[in-house]
Amino acid sequence: MIASSRARAVIGLMAFAGLTEQVLPNMKLRDIPDIVVKGRTVKFKRTPAKIEFKSPRKQRYFTFLSQEGCRYLALYMKQRIRGGEKLSASSLVINDTWKLIWREIENTAHKAGFDYTIPWSFYHYFEHNLGEAASKKEIPKKYLSFWKGSRHFPDPVKVEEDMLEVYRKAARKHLATPLRNLRSRLRLLRQ
Repeated sequence: MIASSRARAVIGLMAFAGLTEQVLPNMKLRDIPDIVVKGRTVKFKRTPAKIEFKSPRKQRYFTFLSQEGCRYLALYMKQRIRGGEKLSASSLVINDTWKLIWREIENTAHKAGFDYTIPWSFYHYFEHNLGEAASKKEIPKKYLSFWKGSRHFPDPVKVEEDMLEVYRKAARKHLATPLRNLRSRLRLLRQ
């Protein structure tokens, strides 16, 4: 396996949920209300899983994590549990300095054969592919802006279920990552 479970979890959170390095270092398990950690098991109440976060302007937003992203995150949490860590609602989702995580993601990308890939490329994967879906009117642009933390709704809870269904359909079509599609899509983003 080229990527560690932590690198896969971080890449999944960026590529499938659109989270950035401003959000990830401070995210706690309580920010993912759909994750359930009991003893040595990690499960999700539903997938896509809801992730709540604050923008740099301190406004509350939420996005979703696809089934594939949930699988990577669960594997990482299980590895931490096997390593003896006691996870709770206040545990950090990613438990290391961002500088080390950033370096690990860069090294992982190089091992996978990418000449030049920075961790931001994975956020841009989310932004580009769902932006493409928005341009085809498969998702409302205002939903994508909200998931990225750049547009606020007066009461987003009222449209949460609709957002979930829209995200679910878009993720299946635009964020699934058979390796051949991921490589070609990332190369397009660098051009």
